[in-house]
Amino acid sequence: MKHLAIRRLAPLTSLLFVGLVSSCANGSSLSSIFSSGGDVSSEISYSMPSDGWTYSSRIMYVRDNSMATGANAYTNTAKAFNLTGTDLGFSYYDETIGRFYAVYGDTASEGVGVWNSNITLYTDDLDFSKGVNWQGMLPGAFGAYSQVTPISRSIATANGYAYDSSLITSTDVTTTIPTGAAVVKGVYYLFYMEVGQFQDNGEWDVFASGAVKSSDQGKNWAVVPGLRWISKDASGVEGNAKNFGQIFPLVADDHLYIYGIPGGRSGGVQLGRVALDKIDDYASYEYFVKKDTDGNPVWSQGDAGLNLIKNLDSSYIVAPSCGELCVCYEPYLQRYMMTYMQSNSQIVMRRSLTPYGDWSGSDVFMKQSDLSGLYGGMTSPALFEDGGKKIYLMVSEWWPTYNVHLIEAVFN
Repeated sequence: MKHLAIRRLAPLTSLLFVGLVSSCANGSSLSSIFSSGGDVSSEISYSMPSDGWTYSSRIMYVRDNSMATGANAYTNTAKAFNLTGTDLGFSYYDETIGRFYAVYGDTASEGVGVWNSNITLYTDDLDFSKGVNWQGMLPGAFGAYSQVTPISRSIATANGYAYDSSLITSTDVTTTIPTGAAVVKGVYYLFYMEVGQFQDNGEWDVFASGAVKSSDQGKNWAVVPGLRWISKDASGVEGNAKNFGQIFPLVADDHLYIYGIPGGRSGGVQLGRVALDKIDDYASYEYFVKKDTDGNPVWSQGDAGLNLIKNLDSSYIVAPSCGELCVCYEPYLQRYMMTYMQSNSQIVMRRSLTPYGDWSGSDVFMKQSDLSGLYGGMTSPALFEDGGKKIYLMVSEWWPTYNVHLIEAVFN
């Protein structure tokens, strides 16, 4: 069933995509490992390598460090984990045990587990300069070989898994793909989207987004009851959360912020948040409406808030087009950093003093000319070195190999 992933990503080739720690995101505890604020200086001397490039005065260089997955990765994932092809790579870090995790998207493997919606690899080795030294893989949930999100009927049929219709919005959901993760007080939260169909223009529709959580370091996962943002219901009727079809979480200032974009890669970014002790309570989430005359954020809670911002231009913190979103605090830049796929053609970053903005203009990390069919661009404070002056990004490549690269970047 590799054809699903192929159908999903092929259009890109024609378009030449507390421990309080979150996936690409943490404005609090992990960033404090590198810096507690103030000036961040580097004693390491960097220079442009022969295989490097740059498109921004803020970025000294970018280079392809190594493969993160596949047979040519530092750890041969085909041999070690029966993982031959995958994408994305949303990472999260459990500082209580010093473990780094990355959850990858639609996953191809041979033999056991022909096709899964995701797979999670981990390592306790945080030296990424040589590549990623993967040391293990999380067991699957819901009867799956490796995936930790609810199983769609398509996945169940392809692999002989049990299908539980109560966990999925519609039988027309083809796959449940991760969109971001966070660790809060030892609990792992993974957000995911229920994908309907992939279109020829590189877009896809989403039925809903939800979350699973684990309280035992990823050994077991359960759906968080009630945490479901509806883009459309089983009958195709539009819901009030169409712009939260893909959710990325950030832990900052005693809240879990959720950055939302619709299905595909052409939407803008809206924002919600909830107190850390209310994460499981859908009704407690509040949503960014606008800034007041003093520049302070205005929030509106619950479904009323979602209804208010559904078509409200002032509620967008970043204008279209955004895909594969990721946000974290960057100590070297002393800003929150948002990375994403812009205009289906390049991976960029924006910066902000606060989780809600104002966000700067975009600086380009990579273009399609640097990597065939690229998309993604996820990072994490655990992927920072030298106080954040050097960072690594997980960048997916559709062609010629459906796998993920570890991209290295150094800031000026």
